[in-house]
Formats: sequence, structure tokens, C-alpha cells
Amino acid sequence: MVDNKIKLQRLLRDANFGSRREVDDLIASGKVLIGGKPANLGAYVTLKDKVTVDGKKITVRTPMETVTKVIIYNKPTGQVSTRSDEQDRPTVYDNLPEVDGKVLINIGRLDINTSGLMLFTNNGELANRLMHPKYEIQREYLVRVLGEMNFEKQRLLTSGKLMLDGESAAFGSIRRHKTKVSSANNWYKTTLRSGKFREVRNLFKEVDCRVSRLIRITYGTVSLPKTLKQGEFEELEQKGVNKLLYMVGLGNEAQS
Repeated sequence: MVDNKIKLQRLLRDANFGSRREVDDLIASGKVLIGGKPANLGAYVTLKDKVTVDGKKITVRTPMETVTKVIIYNKPTGQVSTRSDEQDRPTVYDNLPEVDGKVLINIGRLDINTSGLMLFTNNGELANRLMHPKYEIQREYLVRVLGEMNFEKQRLLTSGKLMLDGESAAFGSIRRHKTKVSSANNWYKTTLRSGKFREVRNLFKEVDCRVSRLIRITYGTVSLPKTLKQGEFEELEQKGVNKLLYMVGLGNEAQS
């Protein structure tokens, strides 16, 4: 916010019009009007401005007027992370509430075969920053691996020498999860500071190991509660919300 003005992209993200890219595309399409005129990328609005999207009026609020909510969800396998699915598969949104009549924003999708921690919020800027590579938010995964995992492979997985889609990729750490070991599969805990599609699975594939089960257990400062069953959700307490806000430089919006 600059001089009591609010960036249009942020206003639209907070109003659940999509990700940063989706909002930019929406503005570029000419469907967003400020005072009846097509908006430009990078535009700011005030509380007095009339903003419409496809003719629908959008209420301009300062960030402090909306209390940030974060929902923790334990995703089971078999659900997709999108709001709707062309194949009519179950989605994570089938089990989630709305906040103030609005659909919550997904923070970091999981593929259909991955389970565990997902976060949802009504704060578009918080969601954007928690997913943006700039902030390097750490995610932790519990991984069941089929295949020989020796010290050399573990070293290679954290070395930064592996390439995925032309870019260097590596785990921040990898260690044996001793409480879950079988003759056929071994469990590991791994950390990443990026959220590329199927990155965990693809990294293990690079060392000739196959991921047979993948569970996300932390995202930033939030851990998956042990008491939260698959398919269930709970609201993150305000102290936890404030930690997320401070982590990405939104501490001035933390609520007491």
C-alpha cells in the first residue's frame, strides 16, 4: 500500500480472482475497469474508486479491514487440488468451508497421488508470497522409497548437481526416518524450498529410486497436526497465522 492506495493486483488476489499470473491476465484482457476505464497493470486504487470485473463491482478494502484466516487440511490421495475437475474427480474443495462467502485460496498444490498438509487462506498476498520462489519457504515431506538408497545417492540428491527441466534441483536435507522401515521400502524425511510439479518424485527418479508414497508434513512454520485425520480441516490459531505473515514480510498485517 502506497499513500493510502492499494495495488490493483493485490485487491483482485484478495478477492479470489486467482494467482498473480491469473490476475495479470485478467487485467490485460480489459475486463477490469477503474472508474469505467480499462485498468493498467501496476495500477493503484483508493477506497473511493469504483472497480468492476466483467461489470461486477468489487469492494475496495485496505488489507487491515480483512482478518487473515488460514485453514489446515489433511489431503488424502485421490483428490485433485483444483476447484473443479474436467474428469469429475473429487477435489480438496469438496471438504472445505468458505470464509465470508468466498472460496479460499490454495497455498501450494499437491498432485492426486500425494497426501498430507495443505494450507488455504482468504489473503491473496499471503498466498502469493508463500508460493513465490523469492521467499524460499521450506516444505518437509515423508517419503517411502522403493530402491537402493546409499550414501552416495543421498549426497547427490543434496548436491545441486541434478537437473530437472534444465534447472538445478536438490533437497535441502534428506535423512532416514527410522520409525518406518520395511524390507521392501525405506522411509525418508526430505526438505525443499521450492514447489515445482512432482519435484520430489522426479529427484528420486534421477537416482533410480521410485517414490511409492509421499506425504507433506510441514509448510513454512505450519506442521500437519497428528490428530487431524485425512479429509478433515481445522483453522490455524491466530498466533500461527501471525508467524506466516511475519515470515513473508507482512508483519504489519498481523492481528492481535
